Amino acid sequence: KKYPKRGAMIPEVMYMAADTYYRHGMFAESVERLNKIFVYDANHKFAAIAAVRIIQAYAQLRRWNRVEEWSRKVIKTRNFKFKSKKELREYIAIAINANAIDLMKQRKTDEAIAESSRLIREFKDNKELACKARMNLAVLYERAKRIKDAVGTYETVVKTCKKQEDIASEAQYVIGVIYESQTRFKEAADAFLKMEKFKKADKAADAVINAGLI
Repeated sequence: KKYPKRGAMIPEVMYMAADTYYRHGMFAESVERLNKIFVYDANHKFAAIAAVRIIQAYAQLRRWNRVEEWSRKVIKTRNFKFKSKKELREYIAIAINANAIDLMKQRKTDEAIAESSRLIREFKDNKELACKARMNLAVLYERAKRIKDAVGTYETVVKTCKKQEDIASEAQYVIGVIYESQTRFKEAADAFLKMEKFKKADKAADAVINAGLI
């Protein structure tokens, strides 16, 4: 019968104790103890499990900078015994996006714009994510009254997100709405007429009617 090497079970025992705090909603206490596992042996399987638990705890506390920090820390350590690099990268994307949303709700528009822009730069190869991030960025520009930037970003969404027709059609429609609100009626009509290429879009018919009424 084989027995574990001396000390091999320590990270597992440490995890069980720390996880008790997590399950009782005591996230700060849980993180403190989970961190000790990672310090003890960053390459152990239970260090990887502990790191993900830390990420989940910080997500519960909406401390997105710490979610991102720990995801990057595990990737740097190359401990993929529990979560793959791809999954950890997804945590980073979720954290940046969630932080941008929280900043937007706090009316910290410039900071939210910076986070959304960072998300697009880092995850430009993820087409679906980049489309959603660009759409959010356009909305932020619009809220900040940066109309030229907003329209330009919406136009980029239309050009680069053709496979995500729901997002592209919404962007095209909003361009028309923006121009109409600025009494730039010819440009508004042109923008609404471009909705014809989005046959399945809910607002396609409304857009064509709007163009005819302008």
